[in-house]
Amino acid sequence: MIKGYKDSFRFIIGSQYFLYFGIMGIFLPYFNLYCYHLDFTGFQIGLLSALRTVMIVLFPLFWGALADRFQIRRPIYILCNFVSAGIWTCYLYTTDFWLMLVITLFYGIFYAPIISFLEAFTMDVLG
Repeated sequence: MIKGYKDSFRFIIGSQYFLYFGIMGIFLPYFNLYCYHLDFTGFQIGLLSALRTVMIVLFPLFWGALADRFQIRRPIYILCNFVSAGIWTCYLYTTDFWLMLVITLFYGIFYAPIISFLEAFTMDVLG
């Protein structure tokens, strides 16, 4: 691999890590507080948080198997980034708990594999 080519991949991957952990660092601490200000009960807030966690545990396995089976790791990674960002914006348009539960379900499905794929790309680039 050409050195400049590898360096540009390192920059892109570094930027992706920065965005991933930056967004997570902003979203996680304030999402529960946001739900509290929407007058959700503690149980409802816990359910939203737990659902997101369950999706993050289960769905990287599904996406990884799909990517390995059809050799489409990069397209799935790009799809999941854009779809999860689009789904996340739906949080801005609702204050209903049940709708937020559905949004969290789908957001978790598409957000879950991003870090797994990013780590695989990092290993490919760094060797």
